[in-house]
Amino acid sequence: MFWLTDHAKSTLRATDVCAAKHLHEGRPGGDEYQRLNLEAVDRGVEVERIFIYTEWTGEIDERIRKQAVAGVHTLRVHEAALRSELRSDMAIWDESYGSELSFNASGEIVDSYVTFSPQDVGRLLERYNRIRTKAEIWPVGGNPPPSGKFRRRPKAHSSEDSPPTD
Repeated sequence: MFWLTDHAKSTLRATDVCAAKHLHEGRPGGDEYQRLNLEAVDRGVEVERIFIYTEWTGEIDERIRKQAVAGVHTLRVHEAALRSELRSDMAIWDESYGSELSFNASGEIVDSYVTFSPQDVGRLLERYNRIRTKAEIWPVGGNPPPSGKFRRRPKAHSSEDSPPTD
C-alpha cells in the first residue's frame, strides 16, 4: 500500500471506515500513510478520500480538516446511508491498482489484498462510485472533488511502474 501511494502518478481514491481504531493516524503505519498521501498531493496526484462514519467526533473532524487544508479532496458519509457491502476500506491508485482491508469486530486489520486485475479494479471503482454518490464534501466549502464517475483507464505499464514482487 505504501509503495503504491508513493508511486501514484495521477490519482488515489480511498475510503476509510472511521471507527476510532480504524483512523490511520496513530495506527501502526498510519502516520506514514498520511504523510505519503500529502506527498502525493504535492507531486500533483489528485487524492480523494471518503470517510465512512458511525459517529462524527471532534477528533475525526480535526483530522479530516487537516487533510482538506493540505489539498486532499475529502468527503464523508454516515454508514447508515450505505449498504453493508459498501462499508469498507479500499484504495485505488491511478485507476489501475486496488486494495481492500478487512477488520474484525475490535477494529483490527485481519486481512488485506492488493490487486492488479482490471476486473477487480473495475469492481472496486464501481463500489467507490456508489459510495461517492451518497457522500458530501467535508468540510463544507472544502476542496471540491472532480465531478463524475471514475472508470478504469487502460494504462501501458513500464517495469518501473510495477511494485516490488517480494
